[in-house]
Amino acid sequence: MRFLPEGFYIKSGDIRYKGNSVFSLKNSEIIDFRGRVVYYLNQDPFVAFDPTFKIEFQIKEYLKAKRIDYEKKKLLKILDDLGFEKPEKVLKLYPFELSGGMLQRVSIARALMIESEVLIADEITTGLDFELQIELLKILETLVEKKGLSIIIITHNLKLLEYLKFSNVYVLYAGEIIEENGNILNYPLHPYTEDLILSDPALWKKRGKIHFIDGFLPLSKDNIQGCVFYDRCKKRLKICKEEKPHLYIIKGRGKVKCFLYEDYDNTK
Repeated sequence: MRFLPEGFYIKSGDIRYKGNSVFSLKNSEIIDFRGRVVYYLNQDPFVAFDPTFKIEFQIKEYLKAKRIDYEKKKLLKILDDLGFEKPEKVLKLYPFELSGGMLQRVSIARALMIESEVLIADEITTGLDFELQIELLKILETLVEKKGLSIIIITHNLKLLEYLKFSNVYVLYAGEIIEENGNILNYPLHPYTEDLILSDPALWKKRGKIHFIDGFLPLSKDNIQGCVFYDRCKKRLKICKEEKPHLYIIKGRGKVKCFLYEDYDNTK
């Protein structure tokens, strides 16, 4: 989305959408790209709205900035579909008069008004009780099925995988994809994925103890010769410190960057 603050920069790599590099877009083009093409759903919905203006005014101004006509009937229908019993009343409220879950749905409504192609949902269940989490994600799932919207969900809450269907699930560690697996809750492959699942607070009472991962994330990967998870891994091998594992393909399970699966690699 090119929201990096001053002083931060992209060291390497590229982000491409429909064959075009996002990094090569001019300032005028990136403004259109944000919202009209890719909509960013903030972890904290209260950051996405100005507390001093009413909801309807803010949506109107947002659409105006994107050169899209405001259609009140369309907005009311969208809010109704998103579960608001009195959409008209919602438009007359200030952001702080809505709960986090309600304001998140208003933000989704704004994305639907401009008919975005991709929605990035960044930790959107944070601070919501479990029932609201599931309700919000079910709404997103419906949008995928009915509107053809593509959604990228970023989350530490792996329990959500039990309730939703995902086309692809990627596990990242230190900014690196270490596992691709659509069924990680039942068949985790990487030792980090196993630790991540066991760290779920819901399991603490059942197990009688808190599971945690010793050590810290690496501050930089520049000086790491082998696996990025080596220092914290309970299943590490000698080779893990010396060489970087490639992405091993495990037939019927997924892909994983881990030398424990070297003998299973179907690419050889």
